[in-house]
Amino acid sequence: MLGFDPARIDYVVHMDDSFLEHLMGPLYEKTGRKPTSPVAYFRMHYLYFTRPEITSFRQLCKQLRDPKNQAWRNFIGVHNPAKVPSHQSLSDFRNKVGPELFEKIRDEFVRQSVQIEGFIQDALAAMDSRPIYANVNGYKKKRCHCEDKSTCSCEKTFSDPDAAYAAQRNKVNQNRFFVGYRKHSVAVSTSQGPIALMSILSCLSLPLVDTDHSTWFPRNEYP
Repeated sequence: MLGFDPARIDYVVHMDDSFLEHLMGPLYEKTGRKPTSPVAYFRMHYLYFTRPEITSFRQLCKQLRDPKNQAWRNFIGVHNPAKVPSHQSLSDFRNKVGPELFEKIRDEFVRQSVQIEGFIQDALAAMDSRPIYANVNGYKKKRCHCEDKSTCSCEKTFSDPDAAYAAQRNKVNQNRFFVGYRKHSVAVSTSQGPIALMSILSCLSLPLVDTDHSTWFPRNEYP
């Protein structure tokens, strides 16, 4: 939802992200070398997702160590190029946090945004949807415990049993059909660009047409 507008990094400047220390501090052991601040790790993620030229954590860390990118290091709070965390530790941080804690961070940022006068323009809201591809292994198969799978009435499923076939808008170099889910987000306009207030991941076995003009088909009615 943040897009690739570099100016939206200013959004974080309006927020008090010191709460990240208390939220993520317990994820690390108290013994051994002191870990990098969770605020720095989170801001590295933010930088990664708002810079289109950065395609991996490894490249991000390489760019942060470049002497000319002092402004980026100031933004994440690590001023010395030699102190920039490694891409392995950044990946480890992401695995430790997980989706639930990232949602709590999002909710806290939205809560703070509401309290800033004139920041959120609540008179204008929009619904946006996008496909979420499932990590499936091949075609549907019967995954039951029946001895004779050729005669049983059990339904065939993907390796991700909740995923379904779907059709999306025609896009260049992309197949029209995919297997997965759909994420619906409610966004509001702000002085720094759109912000997603809430997202719902649809696990669909019933037909649905959304605002993206993408159509979901029941499991047994794939065209």
